[in-house]
Amino acid sequence: MNKYATVADGLNAAHFINCSDPSPEQSHYIQECPYPELFSIETKSCQDFRMVPTDSRMVPQAPCEYSQFHCNKGNISCKPCPEVHHSCVGLPDGDNAISGFNWTSVYITCLLNRTMAEKACESGVFDPQKRICTTSVILEKIIQYCSEYPYAILKHPENCGWYYNCSAGDQAIGKYIEECRYPKLFSTITKRCEDFKDVYCSSRHEPQAPCEYVKNICPLSEQNCIPCPVRLPSCIGLPDGLNAIPGNLWSTKYLRCRTNRTIGIFECKEGFFNPYKRLCVDKISPTFVSEFCKTNQAAVVASSINCAQFINCAKSNEGFILECKYPNLFSASSRKCQTFTEVKCGGIIEPQAPCSYKQNLCLATDSSCLPCTQRLPSCVGLDDGYHGFFGQEWYSKYFQCYKNRTIDILNCNGYFDPSAKKCVDKILPENVNGFCKYHPSSRLPSWINCAQYYDCSMRDSIYQPYLHECTYPQLFSLATLQCEDFHHISCGVRTEPMTPCQYLQNQCSVGDSNCIPCPARLPSCLTLPDGVNPYPGKQHSTNYILCDRNRTLSVETCPFGYFDTASKRCIKLESSTVCVVTLYGS
Repeated sequence: MNKYATVADGLNAAHFINCSDPSPEQSHYIQECPYPELFSIETKSCQDFRMVPTDSRMVPQAPCEYSQFHCNKGNISCKPCPEVHHSCVGLPDGDNAISGFNWTSVYITCLLNRTMAEKACESGVFDPQKRICTTSVILEKIIQYCSEYPYAILKHPENCGWYYNCSAGDQAIGKYIEECRYPKLFSTITKRCEDFKDVYCSSRHEPQAPCEYVKNICPLSEQNCIPCPVRLPSCIGLPDGLNAIPGNLWSTKYLRCRTNRTIGIFECKEGFFNPYKRLCVDKISPTFVSEFCKTNQAAVVASSINCAQFINCAKSNEGFILECKYPNLFSASSRKCQTFTEVKCGGIIEPQAPCSYKQNLCLATDSSCLPCTQRLPSCVGLDDGYHGFFGQEWYSKYFQCYKNRTIDILNCNGYFDPSAKKCVDKILPENVNGFCKYHPSSRLPSWINCAQYYDCSMRDSIYQPYLHECTYPQLFSLATLQCEDFHHISCGVRTEPMTPCQYLQNQCSVGDSNCIPCPARLPSCLTLPDGVNPYPGKQHSTNYILCDRNRTLSVETCPFGYFDTASKRCIKLESSTVCVVTLYGS
C-alpha cells in the first residue's frame, strides 16, 4: 500500500481517497472537494467542475449532495442543509428565484446546475419572471413618466443590460423595457448601449453570461431551440483569453473570454482544443487520452509524445494508443500512418531504430524471445547503404540503411565484406585478419595457392599470420577444408603447385647459409611423364626420380650400376646398396 497516494473515488466524482489522511477512523481515507469542485483523475486534484470530464462516477451538482454542508451528529442547533443551501439543478444560468421564496428579497445565482452564490436584493423583491430585483413603485412611476415623456430613454434601476424606452410600448421583458445586445451594457452617460468595459453599472446588476440576456433564452414556443447554455457557454470564472467550453473539454470548439464575457465561440481549423495549453493542437498527450476519448469516441489523432504512435478512441480494448508499422510514422495532418519520408514530426520524438518501436520488443511473458537489438540492428548514425551486424562482421547476414532506418535484413551466399560493403564468396589475404577476429575456429582456403589455407585457430605461422601449407604434394580441399591427396582435388581458379620447390616448406629459410638450394635437393617432375625419369641435369647418375602427374614422388638410387636414360632402368656395373629418398609416402 502507498501511504502517500491520492486517487479518485470510484463512486463519487467529488470524492477522493487520501492515504495520508491523519484521521482514517473517521473518514475511512475518503475526502471531499470544496463545493462545487470535482476530483480530476488526470491531475489527481480538485478542479473547477467545468474542467473535469464526466465519466461513470456520480456527479453531484446541488450543494446538499456534498457532505460538507450536512450537520454533524449531535449538533442540534444546525439547520438541515436544504433550509440553508438551495439547489440550482434544473434552473437556467444566471439569477433565479429560490423555490419556496418567490417574491422575496433572496435569490440564487446559477451556473450549469451549480449554486454559485446566494444573494439578497438591496431593496425591493426578486421578480421570478424577470429574474431581477424590483419594486411595484418603480413600474408605476415609469408608466407615469413615459406618459409625460413619450420619447424618453432611461436606465433600468436593477439590470445594467436593460433600459426603458418610452416609445417602445409593451416588450417581451416588460412594459417599455428593452435589452442591449450581448455583451453590451446601458450607459447612463450616452443613454445607449455601449461596450461593457466603458459602462459603470454602480448598484445595477451587471449581467455577464450570455444566458443572462433574455434575448438568448429559448422562447417556450420554439421546441427545437437548442438551450442557451449549450449554444452560448458562459465564461464566468474563466481567465481572459482562449478557454475550453465547460463540460465539453477536448472538443473542436473553444471560447474567447474577456472579463467573464463570452466574446466568441470558435472552431479549430485543425485538431482539437487543449484545455490545459489553451490552444488548438493536432497531437494529444497519452496522459490525457482517456479524458480526450470520452469527448471524441471515434477520433484518430497523433500522439504528442511519439511520432510513430497515435490515438484511436475506437480501440479501447487496445488501450487507445496504437503504433505504426516500422519504420512508418503517423501524420498529424492526414491522421494515418505514412512512409517516414513523407511525415514531419514537428519537434516530438521521432523513433528511427527498430527497437524504438514497441512492436519489436519482447513480451515480458516470452522467455524464449531473443532481445530486439540482437534481432534487429539499428541504422542510427550509419551511412545509407549496406552494413554488417555489429559484433558479427564477416558473416552472411547484413542489413540495409536509409536515413537512419533499418530498411531490410539480407543474407549473402558467402560473406558480407564490411569494408567493401558487399557480398563476397572469397576471403582475400588482406581480409584474413578481420575475418579471423570474428571466426576464431574457422578454416579458409587460399585463393592464390591450392596447397595453402588459413587456420583462424592458429595465428602463429612461419609464413604470415594464420597462413599454413599442406605437406607436399597434398592440396587443400574446399569440400572437407582439410589437406587431401592431390589426386582427389580440383583446384579450379586456385594456382595448383606441382613441383617441390613451389611449396614454401621446401624453400631455404632466409639467412640459412648451410641450406642446399631447393632445386638441388628436390628436382622437379614438371612436364615429365609419369613413372621413373632420369635425375635432371645428371648423366649416368645412380639417382633417378619417380613422377606422377608432374609431382616428384621420390628421389631414388639404383641398387646397382647407374640409371640409363634410354631404357629408363638401372644398368648393372657393380654391386651397390639401394638408397631411396622418399618424398611422398608409399
